[in-house]
Amino acid sequence: MKLPFISEKRQSSSNVKKDLQRGSEAGAGTEGDYSEDQSVRGLSELYSPEQTGKSHVYDIADVLLDMGKINAKQHASLREKQQAKPASDVAELLLKMEKIGADDIFTAKAKLYDLEFRHIGPDDVQKEAFEKIDIDFIKSNSVCPIAMEKGTLVVATSEPANVLAIEDVKRQTQMELEVVVRTSRKIQKTWKKWQANRLLLSSSII
Repeated sequence: MKLPFISEKRQSSSNVKKDLQRGSEAGAGTEGDYSEDQSVRGLSELYSPEQTGKSHVYDIADVLLDMGKINAKQHASLREKQQAKPASDVAELLLKMEKIGADDIFTAKAKLYDLEFRHIGPDDVQKEAFEKIDIDFIKSNSVCPIAMEKGTLVVATSEPANVLAIEDVKRQTQMELEVVVRTSRKIQKTWKKWQANRLLLSSSII
């Protein structure tokens, strides 16, 4: 391999410097052809985000509006209250409105998650289904097995967003589930009834 002599290195370095000088002079002449406005406009074309208004997640208030349960004025008023108190619960705000009841709230929850809302009283719950899950789990998660239908366990919940609780029921029972929505009050009445029945049974045995 041939190594370059010192004189050759110096000549090469000098040539590089001249090339750089010629390039910078040419670049300076080119910059003069563009105005400051044009250069800024070019940058803005690369990144120019659109200004959008505040957005929110589609919720039960929107569902009730679509259902005709509340009107546009009530919906706008609700959003104003939410903006004033961001930590406020939309369901509680809706319940303060006229003609909006618990059934409306839970019907909207069901529609929001593409589920069925069922009116099921404590007496309509099948004993075999209810006893698939520990009563303490039912209390703490507001999830209640209500029926067995063709090998599928029908589970009612007042909180369809609580996917972890539903998955826990599936893990505990090792069964296919059909999830429906039911009011928290009906679920509470159900477990209280079965708890009372167990107490009566245990006291009669003693």
